[in-house]
Amino acid sequence: MDVLNNLIGKACTEGLLQPLSTRCIHHRVSLYADDVVVFLRPVASDLEMMDALLQLFGAAMGLKTNIQKSCVSPIQCSEDDLAMVETHFPCEIQEFPCKYLGLPLSLRKLTRVQLQPLIEKVADHLPGWKADLLNRVGRATYVQSVLTSVLIYNATALELPPWCLKAVDKIRRNFLCRGRKERNGGHCLIAWPKVSRPKELGGLGILDLQKFGWALRIRWLWLSKTEPDKPWAAFPVTTNGNAQDLFALAVTSTVGNGAHTKFWTDKWLNASSIEFLAPHLFAHVPKRKARRGTVREALMENSWVQDIQGHHSVAVLVEFLDIWDLVQEVVLQPEVDDVHKWKFEASGEFSTKSAYEAFFLGAVLEPSNLIWRNWAPRKCKFFLWLVAHNRCWTADSLARRGLPHPEHCPFCDQEDETIQHLLCSCVFSRQFWHQLLRRFGLPDVAPRGNFGTSYGGIL
Repeated sequence: MDVLNNLIGKACTEGLLQPLSTRCIHHRVSLYADDVVVFLRPVASDLEMMDALLQLFGAAMGLKTNIQKSCVSPIQCSEDDLAMVETHFPCEIQEFPCKYLGLPLSLRKLTRVQLQPLIEKVADHLPGWKADLLNRVGRATYVQSVLTSVLIYNATALELPPWCLKAVDKIRRNFLCRGRKERNGGHCLIAWPKVSRPKELGGLGILDLQKFGWALRIRWLWLSKTEPDKPWAAFPVTTNGNAQDLFALAVTSTVGNGAHTKFWTDKWLNASSIEFLAPHLFAHVPKRKARRGTVREALMENSWVQDIQGHHSVAVLVEFLDIWDLVQEVVLQPEVDDVHKWKFEASGEFSTKSAYEAFFLGAVLEPSNLIWRNWAPRKCKFFLWLVAHNRCWTADSLARRGLPHPEHCPFCDQEDETIQHLLCSCVFSRQFWHQLLRRFGLPDVAPRGNFGTSYGGIL
């Protein structure tokens, strides 16, 4: 592959093969050969040159291009252009949009028809009759390790629309609750937004697809910032506004030569950004200049002053003088590269896990250690998780839904049947706890009556 890339690069340098413009892709043809895609103009000179390059590549590597296994996808080509392509590459004609490496390629926003196979792919991984042999703990593990993993590759490269994520969530939710692709509302004991939260926040630890997709997309922003020499770094990466805000918040920069640090928006001046330090001043800077201007360009003869436009108020002038004093103290080091650090990792390197967890910052923590970090079997932990959220089918839950239920506890016939009563307050439960804890010399800690706390009522 490197040999072919070098040959194409040399041909472009010598003017034998005209490179494609990244802004104009009309009247192009894409040639696929063994997971390699080449975009060409339907011009005889370019087609002949590519044919020669493929033959040189085969002679150098001892391989031969199998035209019968290749295909051509015309992109807004005329009949004459297509006939010329077939003359040089007599292979299968495939309609565009098409798929490459399992991902749909399109000039426009992906449609429902193009994304529906991805949803069906998730549904195809349902174990069918084997689901009857899995309890809820097994189904939760399968949802996390299989059904969710199917989307990771696609969500890394594509920004999946909300309707697609909701369709996949419906499949995951139904399988977890019922073991089927479809289920009734009564089988869903806990709301899905609660289930798809980390365990320390009271959830089941199943990934939230929307937030996880944002975390995956942030990786491209990080790589374009830390490795700007990548060939794809110049292309715009479509990311959600929440992902962009988190990236701007989490990345701090130490200026060396200032070539890869944005002057207005990056956090490089006193560990903060000028956008934050001087909001009134930043409001007078055009968005295009604010996104593109680097520190090195801005400090060259103080050209950043020319970015400020419009009429200036007293607040703008005060902030301008403050920024001027701070900027005059900055000394660039031409031989030192800028350093960027991810604040949510001790190493300073980006990780998808830390980005995903950052989207839950500020949420209320719950005592999940009492449930998940113990030696009990997983099905017992799952039951305690339901108990903690008061989602067991006791008489009080049946009464709220208007279903038949006993008036009193079937064991003691003294109080209403609730999960707190069954596990702690019932005379049979108290007797059990007394006998169990007496073996460990702790009979005094056994429950003696109404017992409970705010977390689920018993934990």
